[in-house]
Amino acid sequence: MKDDLLDTSMSPGSLTEVLEAIQERQDLPKAFHRLGLRSGVEIGVHRGSFSHALLRSCPTLEQLLSVDLWLTPASPGGCPKRHTGPGHIAAASSRLARFGHRSVMVRADSAATSQLLAVEGQRRKFDFIYIDADHGYEAVKQDLELWWLHLADHPRAIFAGHDYRNRRQCQVKRAVDAFALAVWLRLFVTVKDRFSSWIVCRGVPTLADAAGQIAVDNESSK
Repeated sequence: MKDDLLDTSMSPGSLTEVLEAIQERQDLPKAFHRLGLRSGVEIGVHRGSFSHALLRSCPTLEQLLSVDLWLTPASPGGCPKRHTGPGHIAAASSRLARFGHRSVMVRADSAATSQLLAVEGQRRKFDFIYIDADHGYEAVKQDLELWWLHLADHPRAIFAGHDYRNRRQCQVKRAVDAFALAVWLRLFVTVKDRFSSWIVCRGVPTLADAAGQIAVDNESSK
């Protein structure tokens, strides 16, 4: 994706163009920059390589929370994406240290972090959220439900994640498909990655919902 001028007030059509241009995960940071996104969370960090890419290639990003327990999930039927441990948190810390206050590492599980970010009923909101944690169906479903409440309310806000597929206990696609249908947002999927990322945007409804809104608008203008 080429660098474009920062646009903070984009129409649904322009938003769609930005999202359709995301062919692989490495396109996401520049897309976030183009959308003017300033705060974000990555849940499931491993060695910190994608957090590093986000901070390096999205200059508008003022702060990124990188959340990981850095332990292999032990729940029965869970689907850890990969083993994580002390060596991996050290690698992530070393990789992200150069970004100073823009990078905040949080060693906690997804649910506990969500709870910490909801103080006295006021949830902290973020311009984008990227989920890459436990890939079991129930775990993904819980992450989607918890973190959707932390997504900023503006139309450019991005909700996304990694490993959009179903394989044995890993059921990311199944959970994400149901979620996107429930919130009436169009689902975008990267096509050039071996392990695809999925993306939804608050300002881009499903095609059916968009057609219905156009019909309502046309009727009200008569």
